Amino acid sequence: MKLLHAAGFAMVAWYLMLPPPAPSRNRLINEPLSDWKLIEKLNSKDACREMRSKLIELMRGTVIDTARCVPSDDPDLMPGIFDLDVG
Repeated sequence: MKLLHAAGFAMVAWYLMLPPPAPSRNRLINEPLSDWKLIEKLNSKDACREMRSKLIELMRGTVIDTARCVPSDDPDLMPGIFDLDVG
């Protein structure tokens, strides 16, 4: 039986996030990621991008197009900010 060396492989989740609202209908895209709202936690970058695309298609004309896929190890996120299980 071969043992895989997992030391260099960290499980990275991907967060689909929406920036905080501005006083107008816009979003504050330059605010720190720790202020953004978590929409969904996904297992891969591709899954996150696919979810974002589907939401944009379903919610045309809304602020959903400002949503962004962010890796869980992004240094701009506060540690432990989204300690949720990936479902």
